[in-house]
Amino acid sequence: MKKLALVMLVGTLFTHSVSANLVQLSDTVKVSHKKDEMKTLVGVGSKLKSWGISAGPMAQFGSMGSQSGFQVSFHANNKLSIGMAGLFSTKRNNTPMIGAYGPELRQHFMGLNLEYTPKANALVHLSFPLMIGTIAQEDPLAYIQNRIDPTGQPVYDFVDNMYGRNDFNRHYLKSLGVQPGINLEVNLFKYAKLFGGLNYRFAFGENANSDIQGVSGQFGFKFGVFNKKIKK
Repeated sequence: MKKLALVMLVGTLFTHSVSANLVQLSDTVKVSHKKDEMKTLVGVGSKLKSWGISAGPMAQFGSMGSQSGFQVSFHANNKLSIGMAGLFSTKRNNTPMIGAYGPELRQHFMGLNLEYTPKANALVHLSFPLMIGTIAQEDPLAYIQNRIDPTGQPVYDFVDNMYGRNDFNRHYLKSLGVQPGINLEVNLFKYAKLFGGLNYRFAFGENANSDIQGVSGQFGFKFGVFNKKIKK
């Protein structure tokens, strides 16, 4: 009986020891796994907690002339947004200007629109937009060449006003545009925001010139759902 009791005691101690070692090994494997995980700027455990969709008009003014346009964005966690935006010259110039460059020529700027808003729930807060896309500036030389009569002379009379107003009859010189900025936003009510601020547009490429880049002011509205909670 004593031998049987001794064997049972040894067996119990052995089982307990093995169990403890297995638990310790499991914890070690978990820690090792965490150490081996890739470190990223956005944490692996981060999740989409809220979302939103907004759209609205906006306008810019400055050395590049007055421009108006729109933006459409998807919002994530009430801080980040990604979408599309476009700005177009409001001045409709129908007069040919051979070799001219400047804000009197039509411009387009369309592309990806990113924005970071640290404290969107505050009544008045800052946001930091970044627009990356294509700048297109009207080419006056190509415009004149399209209006040559059979005698080889440029045509300056625009009897057909629709010709001068039709963008399909115009040629544009394109450049890469990058426009960072800073806005002051006001929450008008739950589904609307008013913003205004400053930005600087950079142009890159062989067609880039001083008339399509520089400082400008902007203002506009955003209408939509900005912080729709995701139910778990």
